[in-house]
Amino acid sequence: MKDKFDLELKSIMDEETKNVFMPDELKNRIMEDTKGKSLKEKISAFLNRYIEIPLPAILGGLAAVMIINLMPLVKLNKDINYSDGKVIKVGYSEIIVRNVKDVDLHEKD
Repeated sequence: MKDKFDLELKSIMDEETKNVFMPDELKNRIMEDTKGKSLKEKISAFLNRYIEIPLPAILGGLAAVMIINLMPLVKLNKDINYSDGKVIKVGYSEIIVRNVKDVDLHEKD
């Protein structure tokens, strides 16, 4: 519902813009720019971009991948000597019972 203020504002805007002229070329260019781009144009615009990746990030990623791939080659766990103690198998777990003298210092509480 329009009131007096709306009508007055519309008349002021019409009076101020009646001498404003926009060329047809500008109208056509605006209309083309507001149209949605086709899928082919979107893919082409995406593929024609420059991507900048900093060198430290590439080197860090490469180092991380190399470390992860080389980890199985490094023997982190020491071999367990089953002959020194009694092995109790519970499901998929193994419990090794040994004398306290056989436990290394780093294995103690």
